[in-house]
Amino acid sequence: MERTLEVACEGTASSFAVRKLSRATLFPEAARRLPYDVSLQPEAGSPFRRPTTGGHGLALNGQGASSLPTLAPGPHRSIPAARYADVCGQRRKRDELVTMRRVPAGRHQDRGRQPAQRLRSRGGALGESTPASSFRPDFPHPGVRSHADRLVLWLTRACNLRCKYCFARNMNADPKCMASDTARRALELLLPPRRPVTIAFFGGEPLLEWDLLTEVVEFAKHAYNGPGRPGFEATTNGTLLDADKAAFLDREGFELIVSLDGPEDIHNRWRPGPAGVDSYEATLNGLRVLKGRRLATRTTLRGTFTAQDLRLRARLEHHHRLIDEGLAAHVAIEPASPFAPAAEDWGAVEAEYEQAARFLRDRIRQGRRASLESLVRFVRRLAFRQAVFHECEAGNGTVSVAPDGAIYACHREGPSAIGNLAAGGLDEALRAPWLDNRFYLDAKCLECPIRLACGGPCRQDALAQGAMHVPEEAGCRLRHIQFRWAAWLLSELTREEAARLAGLRASTCCGQRT
Repeated sequence: MERTLEVACEGTASSFAVRKLSRATLFPEAARRLPYDVSLQPEAGSPFRRPTTGGHGLALNGQGASSLPTLAPGPHRSIPAARYADVCGQRRKRDELVTMRRVPAGRHQDRGRQPAQRLRSRGGALGESTPASSFRPDFPHPGVRSHADRLVLWLTRACNLRCKYCFARNMNADPKCMASDTARRALELLLPPRRPVTIAFFGGEPLLEWDLLTEVVEFAKHAYNGPGRPGFEATTNGTLLDADKAAFLDREGFELIVSLDGPEDIHNRWRPGPAGVDSYEATLNGLRVLKGRRLATRTTLRGTFTAQDLRLRARLEHHHRLIDEGLAAHVAIEPASPFAPAAEDWGAVEAEYEQAARFLRDRIRQGRRASLESLVRFVRRLAFRQAVFHECEAGNGTVSVAPDGAIYACHREGPSAIGNLAAGGLDEALRAPWLDNRFYLDAKCLECPIRLACGGPCRQDALAQGAMHVPEEAGCRLRHIQFRWAAWLLSELTREEAARLAGLRASTCCGQRT
């Protein structure tokens, strides 16, 4: 008997179908492929296509038609097909979207049918049948935390650049800068007792308030009573970095997020400085002082793109050149908010992520560092079977304090106020809607085939559209695109390559231990 796992998924924002998982073997080295045959089917009209090649391949086109290539021959290490019941391997509970059946070897006469047709022909129907082996993971409530495991301090709303998409540009509330007493009060009220904490400095440009930043670091080390040392993080445009600041940040174990949108023409277009200032060159000068320091290994280059200017591949190539120079170690490139391409532009978004995935694959195969968090997180969750029930702990674990002492669930503030330092800290009545961040509360998420790898939408974006638990459509569509190309990327890598990309040990990749 050959075990065959068949999965049929139906999405809404964009359709995604796993046509057939057969012969569950693990990363055959000769094929450099995943142990199953996959067909990804974007919605009609998408230009997303890749020709089928020998071995494992993906057949994609705008009409949803596909062919199922055969698994390339080679030495395989077999594991039970049931281990692939889902990306996380958890089973036993009912889930209408996943069905596993045993099929005798050689019985593939219905291979050409669509997933739903095959299930119905064998006595089942999506949403109606009781699967032979299925699951719905029961994620417990995360619990109510009365302190912040991640505390974001808005040191200032001022900035020395004029970024065109910045959500903080219209935040005109006074005071512009946080007072020392406000920062100390935030630490006294919100630092968790006997638990780890990360204190993140945000703005505006937080390095404009360098004296306050260093004071808060020293006070935090004094007030902290958890294990080890408190963690520190700063989000900066990098233009004010110098050797003395870099030495301090390095010594205190900071993680840096440096805003850099890509090559000079892209960066200066969207992140201009005052008249006569080349913001790109100023940022690069700041990054150059990190070279040779451990701080560079804890630095992420964070780019932002808009629907009007995607150019994801160009940004990736630029940022990885800086990684090769030893100026940083990680890359995150995310859309500006709100991100709402026109209907005819989604094909271009898909094509950009295709190019990004191919770039990462080539880098990893060459044995070089590769990073793009929006794809790597899906690779990590798929390869290491890491189920997630949320993407963010805003309001319950993460809180943000504004210069005037107002407390917000999200660092982007908006309609996420949950307290005030002057009133004693967190307001539980205001915070109540933020306490449960599981995707169970989003009806649309429960119908989504990638929910266990996605974790749910940005609640701040959803709230800006009117309801916290109604996912924003463009965000969902973008996540599906990222998931599709992360799955493709994983299918192109060996187990060791996938582990290196994900930054984890290969010994537990795809649930196997060696």
